[in-house]
Amino acid sequence: MLLADGWIPEENPDCLEAVIGGDYEETCRDDPEERRCRVCAMVPEIAVSTGSGHTILAYTKEGTRLDVELYGEIGDVDRPPPHDLAIMDWRFH
Repeated sequence: MLLADGWIPEENPDCLEAVIGGDYEETCRDDPEERRCRVCAMVPEIAVSTGSGHTILAYTKEGTRLDVELYGEIGDVDRPPPHDLAIMDWRFH
């Protein structure tokens, strides 16, 4: 719905580091099919992702930034429900 309304995903060049951490190169080299290694190809707008299940996606529209906070396993983003990934909050900046 966001994309249809003109919101543009803010691609994060450090997405893998945000999802996996500083050792993302080693992790993804050892297991490139691991879901966390593939998630940035599907959702490059991941701005922040914590080990505790909180993820923030960033979008922009007409100079306004929208952060969408998700909770759950970000690797489930391409799986059909039921799963535990849910929108918890959103903020305009």
